[in-house]
Amino acid sequence: MPPNSPVGQEIVKTIGTSEELPGLGLICAASIAIANKIKVQIKPGHEQFPNIYGLALLPPGEKKTPVAKVLLPPFHHFQKNERVNVKAAKDDWRAQSRIAKVDITAWEKKVAKADPAERDNLRAQIIEAERAMSEKPNERVLIANDATSEALARLMSRNHGAVGVFSSEGRKVLSIAAGRYTKGRDADTALWLSGYSGDYWRNDRAGGDSFELPEPVISALIMTQPDTIQTM
Repeated sequence: MPPNSPVGQEIVKTIGTSEELPGLGLICAASIAIANKIKVQIKPGHEQFPNIYGLALLPPGEKKTPVAKVLLPPFHHFQKNERVNVKAAKDDWRAQSRIAKVDITAWEKKVAKADPAERDNLRAQIIEAERAMSEKPNERVLIANDATSEALARLMSRNHGAVGVFSSEGRKVLSIAAGRYTKGRDADTALWLSGYSGDYWRNDRAGGDSFELPEPVISALIMTQPDTIQTM
C-alpha cells in the first residue's frame, strides 16, 4: 500500500485484509478523485493523465466489499451534495427557460415590422435566449458501475470528459466490456482503451446525438472473483 498510509493501515488492522487490497484501492480512489484535473509530464512532449485501471482478483471472503465500503463514502458524499446543488440550478434554469420562451414569442412577433437593424438585434436576442435554454445544468458524476460503453461516454461528455468506475463485484462491468450488449458479442473495449490513453473519441451512433471527447479519461477499480476472468 502507499507508504505511511494511516487509512490503509487502519483498514488492514480493522477489517483483517492483506495490505495489497487497500493499497490498490487507495491508489485507484485517488486516481478517480483526480480524474483529468492535472497532467504529469513524463518528459518534454510526453504528458499523461494520472489515471490507472486497478483489478483485484480475490476469492469469496477476502473482504472486497468491506474495503469498498471504507473507500466509497467520500464519493457518495460528493454525489449527494452535487445532486442538491444541481437540483437548485435546474429549478432556476427551468424558470429562466419559461421566461425565455415568452420573450422569444414576443420578439418573433416584432420581426415582421422591424427594420433591418432592429431585426439583427432581435435575432441576436433570440439566439442568446435559445442558447441559455439549451444549457441545462448537469450533475457531475465521479463514479459509475453499471453502464454500457455508449452510456459511459455520454456521461463523460457531460462530465468534462472524465469518469471513474468503481465496483466491488465487477462481474457485470467486465461482462459489458467483453461484449454482453454488442452485436455478435464482440468485445466492447474501444472506449476503455481511449479512456486509458486519452486518445480522441467521437460518438456518431445512429439514433443518438453526436458528441466528442478530445481527451477521454477513465479511472477504475474493479474487484471480482478469479472465476470471472476464467468465464470471460
